Amino acid sequence: MQTKLALLSTGIGNVESIMALVKELRPDTEVFNIVDDSIVRSIAANGNVVPPSVFRRMAGYMAFAEEAGADAVLLTCSSISESVDRAQPFRPADGRPAGTSKPRGAAPGWRFSPAAR
Repeated sequence: MQTKLALLSTGIGNVESIMALVKELRPDTEVFNIVDDSIVRSIAANGNVVPPSVFRRMAGYMAFAEEAGADAVLLTCSSISESVDRAQPFRPADGRPAGTSKPRGAAPGWRFSPAAR
């Protein structure tokens, strides 16, 4: 069965290069994009702290990704990586329990929990 990956981006500029990298590393993966280029502006306007409205948007995008059939979501911008710990019913892609610290250098992203399906 083909894996379906949603890329969640804060700008259109990095979409093509990340899609190319995914296709190079995992050519059997189907990829689709969710882009919200207002997120970084929302964070900057809140003193560079992720505001609750961005967490709510991220939760909505995660629900959309699941409805669209994604097996996993990859965040393509570190400005929203804090959202990983707040997403439910998802679990961090690095395998650690939700709510625990992310190891340095770990890629931000989610996998859908089996219970969520």
